Amino acid sequence: KDNSDFRFLVQVNTIAAFADEALSRSYKRMLRDNVHYRSIVFDIAARVIQFMGPFNFAAFHIRRNDLQYKEVFIDASDTLSNVQPLLKKGERIYIATDESDFDNFFKPFVDQGYEIFHWNDFFTDRGGNVLTDVVIPRKLEGCIEQVICALARVFFGTLESTFSSYIFRLRGYYDAPNTEVYFHNLKYNGDVRHDRARTYSRKPPKGQIYKSEHPSIWEDASSAHTTW
Repeated sequence: KDNSDFRFLVQVNTIAAFADEALSRSYKRMLRDNVHYRSIVFDIAARVIQFMGPFNFAAFHIRRNDLQYKEVFIDASDTLSNVQPLLKKGERIYIATDESDFDNFFKPFVDQGYEIFHWNDFFTDRGGNVLTDVVIPRKLEGCIEQVICALARVFFGTLESTFSSYIFRLRGYYDAPNTEVYFHNLKYNGDVRHDRARTYSRKPPKGQIYKSEHPSIWEDASSAHTTW
């Protein structure tokens, strides 16, 4: 049958099934070690991460505009109410977002004592000018922000976003201190079992939702390698 009119639109680890579990782990390790961003992405992200402190800040990806699933858009005050049990009082927060009115929209975070940063801050004194005079290809900005978020202590993504999804995978690869999948659109209470059930009530890890990563993609990649 001619499949030329079809396209592959699914996370790779939710479409491929292996009869040999060891072989599956080998392929996932190969994917982790060989399919990744160019070194420039990590080099630039490292400047921001050093300023923020590796695994010493919280991060969010909050999609506000160019996303077809408008039902996931919520106010910043609702986001904060949803995830506050998982935040440390007054901690630094990096927010990757396409919200055009950043200061006003995210004012509830500032009012609650959090120190918030976004991409543009790092070209100013507020962000230590760590990106000032750095040549950054426009198309790599999003990739760099994904790596920044991946090195946070805890990360909250946006439901239905593949941009968020890849950050969860990166965090698994980096063995972040908290690799739980959290979405800022959902209400959490800080109890791991409750919060995990809350996430997967909306995103069951069964492979049928193309926008979601399955934790096995990073967990299996760290399993013992197989010679074959």
